[in-house]
Amino acid sequence: TIFYEEKCHHEEVCHEEYEVVVTTTVIEECEDIITKHCHKEHTNVLKTTNIVGHDSHIVGHEIGESYAEHKTHNYHKRAADPANGSQYGSSHHSSEPKCEEHVEKKCHKKPIQDSHKVPHTKCHTVPHCHPVEVVVPREVCVHLHYTK
Repeated sequence: TIFYEEKCHHEEVCHEEYEVVVTTTVIEECEDIITKHCHKEHTNVLKTTNIVGHDSHIVGHEIGESYAEHKTHNYHKRAADPANGSQYGSSHHSSEPKCEEHVEKKCHKKPIQDSHKVPHTKCHTVPHCHPVEVVVPREVCVHLHYTK
């Protein structure tokens, strides 16, 4: 008798698969913010000059043709009066602007992502089967008879 039996063997089958790898890099971006503060100074100077005191005395005497007698003259302090010798003046002075710079650093973090595929080989076994003819021996019964 003949019958069919399935005979199998395993074969390794491979293929490429890809993994997506995402790389995140964090960078720090900074900027310097420069603020300039300037101010100009003005100076006004008002100058005045006043006679604040004066005292004169005649300490001697002369006899001259027109003077027959002794005269004494006293002069005393008087208040400053613009009409009597007081002097006024003014000047203006302006400087160049004085400036100060203030630097402020501002930073912020910024993620940058990059992706790429990484290939790798993946394998697995696959059974391959096919029928095989199997012959079963027939049983033959023979009767033998022996005589003596």
